[in-house]
Amino acid sequence: DPHMPYAPPAPLDTLYRRGLPPGRRADLADFRDLALSDAPVPQALLDHYVGLYDGQINGVDAHVAQILAALDSLGARERTLIVIAADHGEDHFERNRYFGHSCSIYQQTVRVPLIVSLPSRVPARIVHEPIELIDVRPTILELLGRPAPRGVQGRSVASWVAAPIEGGESASLAATSAAAAASGPFEALIEWSEERAGGG
Repeated sequence: DPHMPYAPPAPLDTLYRRGLPPGRRADLADFRDLALSDAPVPQALLDHYVGLYDGQINGVDAHVAQILAALDSLGARERTLIVIAADHGEDHFERNRYFGHSCSIYQQTVRVPLIVSLPSRVPARIVHEPIELIDVRPTILELLGRPAPRGVQGRSVASWVAAPIEGGESASLAATSAAAAASGPFEALIEWSEERAGGG
């Protein structure tokens, strides 16, 4: 989670209630029907779906908190590498009639959080440069002092992630970051996809 169907357990199903009564969940069939229809989507329905999604996010946060509390109780937090990532975001009708993630390459779908914690080696900071998910595995291996197996894809950014903070600022990735390398092709792909019938 968070993932379809949007059906968080109580009380998270009503925690972010926005306009519709509890009990109505959101599944792929709902999104498909809305995406294929030409009728306007009621704002109350969209707010309800996003509220259910936010409830699922809250549930994930609670599970992560339990894991962190267990590490704290064992005295293992300082020497434990914690990595939290998402494989994709979700599109909730922000662009065209996209729902979910299968056909959208907009920021809300491709820009996802990456949290890395290893208090003994990784300084606490917020980083704004993107790291590709393909780089997570080699980065974890290097932070743990392990060699990457032959043929592993991606590049380690461990030296950057663990770099000392100078003047309160985080170090920058090289100019050949994922964003710089992908900006041209992605812009062209978005333009091409929106010219297709239905914007699919």
